Amino acid sequence: MYGFDRVNVRDEYDSDEVFANFRAVNTGRLGHNVLFRGSSPVDPSLNRSTYADRLLRAYKVNAVINLSDTQSDIDSYRTYRYYHSDYYESLLSQGKVLIAQIPANGYETDKYCRELTSRLAFMTRMPGPYYIHCKEGKDRSGISCIVLECLMGADFQSIAEDYVRTFVDFTRTGHSVSDEQKDTIIRTNVRALMGVVTGQPNETDFDKVDLVKAAEAYLKRGGMTEAEIDQLKKNLSVSYDDPVDVFEGNYYGAVFDYDYYVRNYAEAADYAKNDRRMVLRYFVIYGMYNGHSGNGRFSPADYLKKYPELEQMYGSNKEMLYYHYIRHGQYGEGPVFDDPELYVTMMYRSFLFRKPDPSGLENWSELLRIHSCSGAKAVYGFVYSTEYQLLRLEDSEFIKQMYEIVFRRSPDSSGFNDWLEVLANGASRKKVLEGFLNSSEMKNLCALMGVMPGDFNSEDYIDQNYGAASFVAGLYRFGLNRQFKRDELETWTRVIVTGSRSPSGVAIAFLDGKEYRNLKQSDEAFVKLLYYVLLGRLPSNAELNARIIQLKSGLSRAAEIAEICDSDEFRQFCAKKHMKV
Repeated sequence: MYGFDRVNVRDEYDSDEVFANFRAVNTGRLGHNVLFRGSSPVDPSLNRSTYADRLLRAYKVNAVINLSDTQSDIDSYRTYRYYHSDYYESLLSQGKVLIAQIPANGYETDKYCRELTSRLAFMTRMPGPYYIHCKEGKDRSGISCIVLECLMGADFQSIAEDYVRTFVDFTRTGHSVSDEQKDTIIRTNVRALMGVVTGQPNETDFDKVDLVKAAEAYLKRGGMTEAEIDQLKKNLSVSYDDPVDVFEGNYYGAVFDYDYYVRNYAEAADYAKNDRRMVLRYFVIYGMYNGHSGNGRFSPADYLKKYPELEQMYGSNKEMLYYHYIRHGQYGEGPVFDDPELYVTMMYRSFLFRKPDPSGLENWSELLRIHSCSGAKAVYGFVYSTEYQLLRLEDSEFIKQMYEIVFRRSPDSSGFNDWLEVLANGASRKKVLEGFLNSSEMKNLCALMGVMPGDFNSEDYIDQNYGAASFVAGLYRFGLNRQFKRDELETWTRVIVTGSRSPSGVAIAFLDGKEYRNLKQSDEAFVKLLYYVLLGRLPSNAELNARIIQLKSGLSRAAEIAEICDSDEFRQFCAKKHMKV
């Protein structure tokens, strides 16, 4: 929506914290490290949960508000092969996780105010540090943090900067936000949410609004008492220490223990001079390079003996052995990260809305693991299975599935409408599959799962010649004002593709033919139609008036069509649709 590029591969990001969209909210009078926000530490579908869970442990988070899941969702996550949310599970077992799914829209309603307030009230009953998350850590977490930041006296600029950072962190490394993107996010998201919290118009100068009182009023409207609000403020004002096992946003707890390291490497203690975080710095910058054991359990030399193939991957770079162990080895994943079982499970849940049967899971996973089947071919197999076809989903539901499965997000309105238009113009769903399965996002997803991506190309004639077909479809839909039959569409498409008639000749056949004339359209409607189906735009007022004058002066409609078709703009329009003029 804002021009950001996102992948779900850890190596594409600067740090664990950036990848997990995990950070402390340090605005206003919020205590240091008391409030954190980020992506889900329990939902493994975006490959971020393991990293978020490690950071919860590092920062000793004591209470979590889960805004995206139900208990059944969490139960299903546990079936994933690479589910590593041990710290989250420990908090859950102690009653320190509030599982309270809330919609990702409808923020402006009183109902949403009551629901959100009831979730934030959890923080009045539990000491911090706190972690608020949804799936990605952007929208639902965003409005929650805005309410709390306002309550704790943050100014509008700080709130806006914090919100924008969420979108930047969730994209791949090296991507910086432009002023235009920043302004768009603030205008469309931040101001809208600030308007909800304060009850003021979105264009309000929020620097002149008492945001503390506005947040208090919002929480009271949602059902929170003054005593609860005071307790919430008190809890949010407490400060907590920085962790000693996080350096530059990366968690080293699996390979580093402060007490062990200073006891066995005296030079590290001398260098750090009682600064615990400096000991970790010494280990990361110097100790890992020299193969130190940071906790007495992990030894890079022993790890290489166990997995000698890692030497082919990393050569003499000892540091990469630590990172490989942190990300994969400590969970018994071995030297190669792959998860075809998770990929197959996603296909079953996303397309067929059920858990995979044991034989189906085993068979599909094995085919993907030995590369007898590509990720693209598997998707095609599910979409064109008898079970899926019997669901008889609408085109809109099918497109949403593709966005959620391949792009791992809800569709943006522009892209969603574009795909609906493609199907309305007679393309098959294979054309949609072609667009999604050959995308960079699909390749990223398959790389994450250890699945060969493959590619897919529709063999359908309309799909292969979609440019000409969409031109003909427009003549039917907007010219003759009716839906075409598929054999009609294919026949006229072949006429253009084979060169039997030029696009202009086909346009004249449609728009100066008996069926169109029987519609008895006005000159104004006729001219607007010509511009729309022949040039892909509407005429300016000057163009419209000039064309109408020509028609009233005796120029035939066929001549009007021919004149437009003789323009450079029409030739450019045809080139975009791969049609020979």
